[in-house]
Amino acid sequence: MEERWDVSAAGPDLSGDGDRDRRETRGVEEMGERASRQAAEAVRATKEKLSEAYERTAQAATRAYDEALDYARENPGMAALAAFGVGLGLGFWLGGSDRSRGYRGRILPAMAVAVADALHEVFDGD
Repeated sequence: MEERWDVSAAGPDLSGDGDRDRRETRGVEEMGERASRQAAEAVRATKEKLSEAYERTAQAATRAYDEALDYARENPGMAALAAFGVGLGLGFWLGGSDRSRGYRGRILPAMAVAVADALHEVFDGD
């Protein structure tokens, strides 16, 4: 007695649908290529926009720097005062890391001594 097996449910149907499978494969490949082209175009456009933004920013920074130099040449006293103010502000900001003693506790005594010494030299004449 010969035993027969039903192979219809055992795997894919190999009865001649190879053309359909190839068409589906080509369709998937074409979709992948389209997606790849679109992604490459998006990357190119983004690079271009970033490059343009960088150029505009660099030009604006250069203009601001040149204007600041021109202002400092025309108004040296005001520029020195502004630089002093910026330095003082940075000193307050950066000097505040030592919380045990405040900024005034560190700088005011030193300034008072310096002013006293200067006044002593001016008025004493020694």
